[in-house]
Amino acid sequence: LTKNYKAQTIKKKKKTKEELLVGDWYGRYDDEPVITFYKDSTYQMLGDYGLGKWLIVNDDTLRLVDFYGEVLMMKLINVDETKLELGMTDSDDTSILCHTPEEAAQYWK
Repeated sequence: LTKNYKAQTIKKKKKTKEELLVGDWYGRYDDEPVITFYKDSTYQMLGDYGLGKWLIVNDDTLRLVDFYGEVLMMKLINVDETKLELGMTDSDDTSILCHTPEEAAQYWK
C-alpha cells in the first residue's frame, strides 16, 4: 500500500468532550475570553484570580474548582467544535459560549 492510500483509509478520531473543551470561550458581548480551558485540566476565568481546576464528571457535569478551592458545578449540555452550552445545576438558566467573538456575535443575532 502506498502512503497516500493509508492516509485516506485512516478515519479521523472523534474528539472527546475534554478535547473539545480546551481553548478560549467567548460570550455574547465579550472581547476577551470568558473562560479558557487548558489541556492540563486548569482553567482561567475572566475576573478570577489565578488558575482553577476543571473536570468533566459523569459525562454531563462540569466541575470547576477555583484558585481558592470554591467549587462550581455546571450542567455540560453540549460542546462541539464551535459552541459550548452550560447550565446551572439548580435552575434552567443556560449560557452559550463560542471559540471566537465573531462566532458568538453570529450566534446571538
